[in-house]
Amino acid sequence: MRRKSLETLNNDYGRYIWRKWLVLLVLLVITAASGLFSLIAGSAGLSVKEVVLAIAHRGDLRTETIIWNVRMPKLTTAAAVGAALALSGCIMQNVLRNPLASSSTLGVSQGASFGAAVAIVYFGAGIQVNAGGTSSALTVTNPALVTLCAFAGGMATTVVILAISRLRGTTPATMVLVGVALSSMFTGGTALIQYFCDDVMVATVVYWTFGSLGRAGWRDIAIIVVLTFGAVLAVSPAARAAVSRWLRQMTTAVTAYRFPAEQSAGTWTGNGPTWLPEGYVMDSDFTGGDGVRTVRYTSQQGDVLLAAVGFRSDRTVSMEVRSHRTAGLSDILTGQRPQGEPGEPEGYDITEVQVQGRDAQLYRFHHLPDERAASVYSVLFYLDGGWAPFYQVAIPEQGRLLVWVDEDAGQVFLLFGTPGQEALCRMAESMYEERSNA
Repeated sequence: MRRKSLETLNNDYGRYIWRKWLVLLVLLVITAASGLFSLIAGSAGLSVKEVVLAIAHRGDLRTETIIWNVRMPKLTTAAAVGAALALSGCIMQNVLRNPLASSSTLGVSQGASFGAAVAIVYFGAGIQVNAGGTSSALTVTNPALVTLCAFAGGMATTVVILAISRLRGTTPATMVLVGVALSSMFTGGTALIQYFCDDVMVATVVYWTFGSLGRAGWRDIAIIVVLTFGAVLAVSPAARAAVSRWLRQMTTAVTAYRFPAEQSAGTWTGNGPTWLPEGYVMDSDFTGGDGVRTVRYTSQQGDVLLAAVGFRSDRTVSMEVRSHRTAGLSDILTGQRPQGEPGEPEGYDITEVQVQGRDAQLYRFHHLPDERAASVYSVLFYLDGGWAPFYQVAIPEQGRLLVWVDEDAGQVFLLFGTPGQEALCRMAESMYEERSNA
């Protein structure tokens, strides 16, 4: 009976998660459709084709200017602000353990409005500007001052709530009620300021509280993203751990092989090792479209692969070893390979050895503990520092990788598998013994 109840519970939870993903997918589709409509609609009507071409930078100058300088900043700002507000609400609800908690119910938004009203009315940050003749317009002349005062008002509310939360016996419900009281207080303060000022200032305050995306620019978006990201790091240990892993990834050991200008090589056509560990036989010999030749030797104990990567005189070949759990983020975000001094290796040890008098590196892979454990590691080669790897191989835990450069053959050789150091080095040496005998 207990087993049946557990199975039922697991099934119910699976359906619950599936519904969550379904709702998320539907919302994503609706958001994408709304965003596309916002790029199409406007005084300058554009077709879907024109918008798509402009986004891909294949449209005419007029269309690209409208999309990238006018409409796209507004759309991106709306998405960024919405994400920041949703994130703040999620944080407040989890901290206070109350689904009613949000920036508006706790009085943070009202405190920000009060601070902005003080800046506009008493610090002269908002005035009426004549737009010619009889028409006029309301504008905020010092948006930085208004933003600073609004931030101070919101922080004041936050400080009061945090101070009350330190009191003994304070419950989440009590904190929400305190937030509601602060909201009413700041709303009343804003109304009092508007009562004693002229109609132009009242209109300017109301205009600011309504909000507008008309002046949104890419700089504003960058500020929103940075502040939101900083807030996430401040409140989330998981986010800090992820960033820490990414920073370690940025400094992963990278070995660069640079060759003289007169050297150039294509696909390797030589023979493989003449000596193999007991039980190993050649299984396949494959040359890919990128010119990388791979020879596989198999046995009941596992596989051993020999890869030959030819280099060109006008390129720099870089090699990087990473675990699959942490691979790829730095590449996507930066578009370039890490520069500077190599960082501390993680998950493997490097030993300097010799292959027929040539310097070689022997990588010995071991188990990574806790959340950093990886089932396989990747060896990636890059050309000219670009982020897209042109060759990638997987190595199991407890495996070894032997890398050396043969400038005479114009190749970077990789020999990897589960045999020990002595076996791999002997296989590499036998390649040159066969060449010498010939």
